[in-house]
Amino acid sequence: MGGACRDRQSASAPRGTPERRRCPSALQLGFRQPDIGLHHRSLRAGKTSGPPTDARRAPARTYQDLLKSPFDEQLFDYYGTSQIIRVGLDGATQVIGRRGIHSEISLSPDGKYLLVETIHRPYSYLVPRGRFPYRVEVWNFEGNVVKQIADLPLAENVPVPRGSVPTGPRNFGWRADVGAELYWTEAQDGGDAGRKAEVREKVFTLAAPFDGEPRSLATLGLRFAGVQWANDDLALVSEFWWQTRRRRTWRVRPGSPEADPEPVFDYSTEDRYNNPGTPLMRPNPWGKSVLCTDENGDAVFLRSQGASPEGNRPPCSSRNFRFRSAGIGLQMPPLESCVKFAPTAKLGITTIGLLLDGSQAIPACPG
Repeated sequence: MGGACRDRQSASAPRGTPERRRCPSALQLGFRQPDIGLHHRSLRAGKTSGPPTDARRAPARTYQDLLKSPFDEQLFDYYGTSQIIRVGLDGATQVIGRRGIHSEISLSPDGKYLLVETIHRPYSYLVPRGRFPYRVEVWNFEGNVVKQIADLPLAENVPVPRGSVPTGPRNFGWRADVGAELYWTEAQDGGDAGRKAEVREKVFTLAAPFDGEPRSLATLGLRFAGVQWANDDLALVSEFWWQTRRRRTWRVRPGSPEADPEPVFDYSTEDRYNNPGTPLMRPNPWGKSVLCTDENGDAVFLRSQGASPEGNRPPCSSRNFRFRSAGIGLQMPPLESCVKFAPTAKLGITTIGLLLDGSQAIPACPG
């Protein structure tokens, strides 16, 4: 179009005369320039265009693929909105609750409740969706809110050091060994991994019908790294600190939260020779994975790569909590490894079968 326009102009005509006219702009032709609403950060004021944000000065990480305009917000709403539907084995469907941007949905082990996390406005152009505001609620299957556990605000000012986390409750989940009991963790150091603190985290639980006060399950000096459940007398809570690569695991008693935690493992994740391994799990009657223990509940069984100067020699080991001892039950050949718990006819687990290479079952580690 530009060449044709130049051809129609008189090169000798003075500026401003009808013979020398400008090429029409996109707006004159009836096209609109897209309003992409590019986000920019003012170096002086620290302000941003777009939705409301926390205007406090703070160093921040940079991310790619963020929302950049009101149109992006509309697209996020459109593609992110979902409806929870229960589908029976006969194909019958039941709509549950309201539509929303449901980022996480999990069913309680007894099948009576839903744990629903729902993102809501205001959004941000500075951080990804994992930092957007969200509500955490317990629903029943009629779609009614039984309990709102938390409504977390926009998290734009999480400190930069690795291992920093937003303040407030997070890492919500169900205990795997009981019908309906929630757990979560809360930072006690302001979420700032760069701040010195004796206590970094606390882990809480709240049982159905969710109308009581949360109970403290564990107090941690590092950042929460997960929990594995067995019963009211045994759960393993892990913590980790990125700067030192230190990982610790504690034995706690969910049924007796006043009991002192007992140290189980304390090692560097970069020390492969002394890595104790991961506990073997088994399904419980609800189909949830719980710790595989001996018949008295005194010992758990572990598997690892078994790194050594001679190469990997995957062992199957046990950890006895009554005698606070560890032992090696089986030393696997180099090309075999402990895969998973294979239930025997007796679910009391007097004997335990382990699958090797997916085929051979052998008696496993004695407690």
